[in-house]
Amino acid sequence: MPIEFVCKIKFAEGDEAKAAPSKSSSAGMLDEHLSRARAGGVADLTAFASSSSLHGLAQALGSSRSGRVGMRQTLWALALLASLTVFLYQASQSTAAYLEHPHLAALGEESRRELTFPAVTLCNVNRFRFSALTDADIYHLANLTGLPPKSRGGHRPGELQYPPPDMLDIFQRTGHQLEDMLKSCNFSGQNCSVHDFSVVSVTCCCLLNGWKVLVLFFLLLVDRYETTLEAGIRVQIHSQDEPPYIHQLGFGVSPGFQTFVSCQEQRLSYLPQPWGNCRASTEPVIPGYDTYSVSACRLHCESIQVQRECNCRMIHMPGSADICTPAKVKCVDRALGLLQKSTGDSCLCETPCNVTRYGKELSMVKIPSKGSARYLSRKQTIYYIMVIKHRIKRLMRPQKNQNQQNQRNQIQNQIQNQIQRTKNHREQNLRSQLAPSTIATVKLEEVKAKPAVLQPHSTHCINSVCMALS
Repeated sequence: MPIEFVCKIKFAEGDEAKAAPSKSSSAGMLDEHLSRARAGGVADLTAFASSSSLHGLAQALGSSRSGRVGMRQTLWALALLASLTVFLYQASQSTAAYLEHPHLAALGEESRRELTFPAVTLCNVNRFRFSALTDADIYHLANLTGLPPKSRGGHRPGELQYPPPDMLDIFQRTGHQLEDMLKSCNFSGQNCSVHDFSVVSVTCCCLLNGWKVLVLFFLLLVDRYETTLEAGIRVQIHSQDEPPYIHQLGFGVSPGFQTFVSCQEQRLSYLPQPWGNCRASTEPVIPGYDTYSVSACRLHCESIQVQRECNCRMIHMPGSADICTPAKVKCVDRALGLLQKSTGDSCLCETPCNVTRYGKELSMVKIPSKGSARYLSRKQTIYYIMVIKHRIKRLMRPQKNQNQQNQRNQIQNQIQNQIQRTKNHREQNLRSQLAPSTIATVKLEEVKAKPAVLQPHSTHCINSVCMALS
């Protein structure tokens, strides 16, 4: 059974009057407690500052004798705030630098007994042989050569109807051949030949890959360079895994000089992300190449740009598109110019993380000297004397059913013609092999010989020709 308690409280009017002052007294007590709490908080902060190891905090928050904040405490507080500001600034700078992933460049030099020989690419400055050009070739290649106007403007365009040019056939047929240029090759004391080179371009750019010390001697027929203003060979020394970019990175070798090239191998290793922005070897390579390189990337970008603008590609560019005809040379130049002016968004070639490059030092000496030029000219004269004598012996063999007088006249005419042809051929070779300032003056004189009686079925050597060296 539940039990209920009932409580009744009754206040009289007098009691309410007495209760009013009690409310005011409770409010005063609350204020007193708050003031005590504040005083206790300040006391606790002062106690913490006095026991803290932070230098200057106890001096800034310490109480003075008068109970007010003095000048000394103000100075200590300002110094503490300034030091705290500097600390926060340095901490933020250090954090930002750490997030940027900084790195240091370390340079070191190593000595090795053996190094991988670089690839050497050689390319004739003159792309076409004038002697191999036909009329149709000259008509089509007028924009690509330095032929004078009289050689390419003899007919009006409407008068000549030539089929469209086959650029691959023209380059292969009219380009300089290495066996015609390379006269001597020596590698570490061993002879080498054109079979040790590989053709990397149909414009006769030849590559020598994988040797150590190389000595080459080229014969450039300067007087036959009628399709260009320059004469010489362009050379590029690069890594074996890197395709040649000889039209931009090659250096020229001038005829009439012996050029010495000293190379120093430099291997650069860059850090990948997030410390750097190099291209790692694990990333996909460019189509058509085994390894990634900046040269391969540039050639790929140039090929894509030219194919996009002109629907063709140049002879040295990778790809399967048709080779650009000379009529599209201006279009190709415009496309390559737009590629160079771009900010790099269309052709972003990242640096590979491992790069091998070669520092080069070039020096040249003149060749041949005056003494060697005289010796070579004298040697050439003796050679022609032997050739003429050999042909005289063959001509003196009598033939049946011929008169001796007619045979003698025929021999004399052939000898005179041979002398004239030999003289012209020798002078032409001297002009092509020697510099203009080192050509030795060689004069040929014909000496009359005593008449001789020719006997049938007998061989005689008539000393009817001799050479005089002035």
